[in-house]
Amino acid sequence: MDIAPILALVIAVISATIALMAYIKQKEVSKISANLLFLDKTQSMLHDHPELLELHGIRKSDLKLCDVTEIEFVYILNSLYSGLSYYAIDGRKNIVLSNYRVEFLNNPKVMLCWKNLIRKRMIYEGNFSDAIDQYYGLY
Repeated sequence: MDIAPILALVIAVISATIALMAYIKQKEVSKISANLLFLDKTQSMLHDHPELLELHGIRKSDLKLCDVTEIEFVYILNSLYSGLSYYAIDGRKNIVLSNYRVEFLNNPKVMLCWKNLIRKRMIYEGNFSDAIDQYYGLY
């Protein structure tokens, strides 16, 4: 029995499987990149018009409870979106927060904003937000 045709078929199936997996991964990265591009635009609009926070149910009185100004809140949000972008594109399941990120999260204003405003209203739920929740001991 000639093994060459069987071997060729096995190689073709393996190659097709690898190509399909690469296509699926590339599609996911493209989706994340496009989403982050539009997110950047909305963050720029928030910077210029912080009153847009009300569209997310965040009022000036909420910001006062967290002891932050509108611009501080937008900065905190942008910094967290930066981390989200990094880890989303990286695709890691197990996220180890950097020293920079930990120092930032240690700020009481950041913690209050995360727990009271950002976590449930303004950030994608996934590995990055889970890592922050775990850091803060929220689960």
